[in-house]
Amino acid sequence: LHHDMAETPPSTECLLARHFQKSFYQSILLILSCTIYTFIMLCFVTLTLQAQDVWTAAGSSSIFGSHWDISDTQNDMTDKGNGIWELTKNGCILEQNVKNEFKVVKNHSWAESYPAANYVFTVKETGTYSVTIQFNANNFEINVKPTKTGDAVIGEKTWTVAGSPEILGKDWDETAIENDM
Repeated sequence: LHHDMAETPPSTECLLARHFQKSFYQSILLILSCTIYTFIMLCFVTLTLQAQDVWTAAGSSSIFGSHWDISDTQNDMTDKGNGIWELTKNGCILEQNVKNEFKVVKNHSWAESYPAANYVFTVKETGTYSVTIQFNANNFEINVKPTKTGDAVIGEKTWTVAGSPEILGKDWDETAIENDM
Protein backbone atom coordinates (compact mmCIF):
# COMPACT_ATOMS: atom_id res chain seq x y z
CA LEU A 1 0.00 0.00 0.00
CA HIS A 2 1.11 3.44 -0.82
CA HIS A 3 -0.24 6.37 1.20
CA ASP A 4 0.35 9.94 -0.02
CA MET A 5 1.08 12.32 2.90
CA ALA A 6 0.42 15.43 0.83
CA GLU A 7 -3.24 14.62 0.65
CA THR A 8 -3.69 14.59 4.42
CA PRO A 9 -4.88 18.00 5.69
CA PRO A 10 -2.94 19.42 8.66
CA SER A 11 -4.57 19.08 12.04
CA THR A 12 -6.16 22.00 13.85
CA GLU A 13 -3.41 21.90 16.47
CA CYS A 14 -0.77 22.17 13.74
CA LEU A 15 -2.51 25.16 12.15
CA LEU A 16 -2.80 26.94 15.52
CA ALA A 17 0.87 26.28 16.26
CA ARG A 18 1.91 27.79 12.90
CA HIS A 19 -0.35 30.81 13.50
CA PHE A 20 1.06 31.47 16.97
CA GLN A 21 4.62 30.95 15.75
CA LYS A 22 4.06 33.47 12.94
CA SER A 23 2.45 35.95 15.38
CA PHE A 24 5.31 35.46 17.82
CA TYR A 25 7.94 36.28 15.17
CA GLN A 26 5.93 39.29 13.98
CA SER A 27 5.74 40.55 17.58
CA ILE A 28 9.50 40.13 18.03
CA LEU A 29 10.13 42.05 14.78
CA LEU A 30 7.79 44.82 15.89
CA ILE A 31 9.49 45.12 19.30
CA LEU A 32 12.93 45.09 17.68
CA SER A 33 11.88 47.76 15.16
CA CYS A 34 10.51 50.01 17.94
CA THR A 35 13.67 49.52 20.00
CA ILE A 36 15.91 50.48 17.07
CA TYR A 37 13.74 53.53 16.29
CA THR A 38 13.85 54.64 19.94
CA PHE A 39 17.63 54.22 20.04
CA ILE A 40 18.06 56.29 16.86
CA MET A 41 15.80 59.05 18.22
CA LEU A 42 17.68 59.14 21.54
CA CYS A 43 20.98 59.46 19.66
CA PHE A 44 19.53 62.29 17.56
CA VAL A 45 18.22 64.15 20.62
CA THR A 46 21.51 63.67 22.48
CA LEU A 47 23.55 64.97 19.56
CA THR A 48 21.19 67.92 19.15
CA LEU A 49 21.48 68.86 22.83
CA GLN A 50 25.26 68.47 22.79
CA ALA A 51 25.55 70.68 19.72
CA GLN A 52 23.81 73.65 21.35
CA ASP A 53 26.07 76.63 21.84
CA VAL A 54 26.76 78.10 25.27
CA TRP A 55 27.15 81.84 25.80
CA THR A 56 29.11 83.05 28.83
CA ALA A 57 29.72 86.53 30.24
CA ALA A 58 33.28 87.30 31.37
CA GLY A 59 34.59 90.53 32.80
CA SER A 60 35.11 92.52 35.97
CA SER A 61 35.18 90.42 39.13
CA SER A 62 32.91 92.95 40.88
CA ILE A 63 30.11 91.55 38.72
CA PHE A 64 31.12 87.99 37.84
CA GLY A 65 33.05 86.84 40.91
CA SER A 66 35.87 85.61 38.68
CA HIS A 67 38.07 88.01 36.73
CA TRP A 68 37.69 87.61 32.94
CA ASP A 69 37.39 83.82 33.30
CA ILE A 70 35.66 82.42 30.21
CA SER A 71 35.60 78.92 31.70
CA ASP A 72 33.55 79.94 34.78
CA THR A 73 30.28 78.07 34.26
CA GLN A 74 28.66 80.19 37.01
CA ASN A 75 28.53 82.91 34.35
CA ASP A 76 26.89 80.81 31.61
CA MET A 77 23.83 82.54 30.26
CA THR A 78 20.36 80.98 30.15
CA ASP A 79 18.70 80.38 26.79
CA LYS A 80 15.42 82.31 26.84
CA GLY A 81 14.47 81.25 23.30
CA ASN A 82 14.55 82.99 19.91
CA GLY A 83 18.29 83.65 20.25
CA ILE A 84 17.97 85.61 23.51
CA TRP A 85 20.37 84.66 26.34
CA GLU A 86 20.29 86.11 29.86
CA LEU A 87 22.35 86.19 33.03
CA THR A 88 21.50 87.89 36.33
CA LYS A 89 24.19 88.46 38.96
CA ASN A 90 23.04 89.53 42.43
CA GLY A 91 24.95 91.24 45.23
CA CYS A 92 27.29 93.17 42.92
CA ILE A 93 28.95 96.08 44.71
CA LEU A 94 29.36 98.77 42.06
CA GLU A 95 30.91 102.19 42.45
CA GLN A 96 29.50 105.41 41.04
CA ASN A 97 30.96 106.37 37.63
CA VAL A 98 33.45 103.45 37.56
CA LYS A 99 33.54 101.53 34.29
CA ASN A 100 32.25 97.97 34.53
CA GLU A 101 33.41 95.94 31.54
CA PHE A 102 32.65 92.53 30.06
CA LYS A 103 32.27 90.49 26.90
CA VAL A 104 29.96 87.63 25.94
CA VAL A 105 31.87 84.61 24.61
CA LYS A 106 30.65 81.61 22.66
CA ASN A 107 31.42 78.10 23.95
CA HIS A 108 33.92 79.29 26.59
CA SER A 109 36.36 80.56 23.95
CA TRP A 110 37.70 83.97 22.99
CA ALA A 111 37.49 82.87 19.32
CA GLU A 112 34.01 84.40 19.14
CA SER A 113 33.23 87.20 21.59
CA TYR A 114 31.03 90.29 21.59
CA PRO A 115 31.25 93.20 21.36
CA ALA A 116 34.55 93.75 19.54
CA ALA A 117 35.52 96.30 22.20
CA ASN A 118 34.42 95.52 25.76
CA TYR A 119 30.85 96.35 26.74
CA VAL A 120 31.08 99.16 29.30
CA PHE A 121 28.46 100.49 31.69
CA THR A 122 28.45 102.65 34.81
CA VAL A 123 26.03 103.29 37.66
CA LYS A 124 24.98 106.73 38.95
CA GLU A 125 25.43 105.89 42.62
CA THR A 126 27.53 103.48 44.65
CA GLY A 127 25.57 100.52 45.97
CA THR A 128 24.72 96.85 45.83
CA TYR A 129 23.15 95.89 42.52
CA SER A 130 21.40 93.09 40.70
CA VAL A 131 22.82 93.16 37.16
CA THR A 132 20.86 91.53 34.34
CA ILE A 133 22.69 91.04 31.07
CA GLN A 134 20.73 90.16 27.95
CA PHE A 135 22.47 89.01 24.76
CA ASN A 136 20.82 88.58 21.36
CA ALA A 137 22.75 85.85 19.48
CA ASN A 138 20.94 86.80 16.24
CA ASN A 139 22.36 90.32 15.97
CA PHE A 140 24.93 90.27 18.84
CA GLU A 141 23.30 93.16 20.71
CA ILE A 142 23.82 93.44 24.46
CA ASN A 143 21.55 95.13 27.00
CA VAL A 144 22.38 95.62 30.67
CA LYS A 145 19.96 96.49 33.44
CA PRO A 146 21.62 97.29 36.80
CA THR A 147 19.02 97.52 39.58
CA LYS A 148 20.12 98.99 42.91
CA THR A 149 19.13 96.66 45.75
CA GLY A 150 20.97 98.32 48.67
CA ASP A 151 23.71 100.62 49.87
CA ALA A 152 27.41 99.79 49.91
CA VAL A 153 30.55 101.37 51.29
CA ILE A 154 33.69 101.28 49.18
CA GLY A 155 36.85 100.95 51.27
CA GLU A 156 40.31 102.33 50.57
CA LYS A 157 41.66 101.29 47.20
CA THR A 158 45.04 99.90 46.32
CA TRP A 159 46.22 100.42 42.79
CA THR A 160 48.38 97.71 41.22
CA VAL A 161 50.36 98.10 38.02
CA ALA A 162 50.01 95.15 35.63
CA GLY A 163 51.74 94.72 32.32
CA SER A 164 54.89 93.49 30.64
CA PRO A 165 57.05 91.00 32.63
CA GLU A 166 60.23 92.69 31.34
CA ILE A 167 59.29 95.84 33.25
CA LEU A 168 57.19 94.56 36.16
CA GLY A 169 58.54 91.06 36.73
CA LYS A 170 55.12 89.41 36.27
CA ASP A 171 52.95 89.12 33.17
CA TRP A 172 49.64 90.99 33.70
CA ASP A 173 49.20 89.86 37.30
CA GLU A 174 46.76 92.20 39.03
CA THR A 175 47.36 90.34 42.31
CA ALA A 176 51.15 90.99 42.36
CA ILE A 177 51.34 93.07 45.56
CA GLU A 178 54.98 93.93 44.78
CA ASN A 179 53.55 96.12 41.99
CA ASP A 180 51.15 98.03 44.28
CA MET A 181 51.37 101.82 44.05
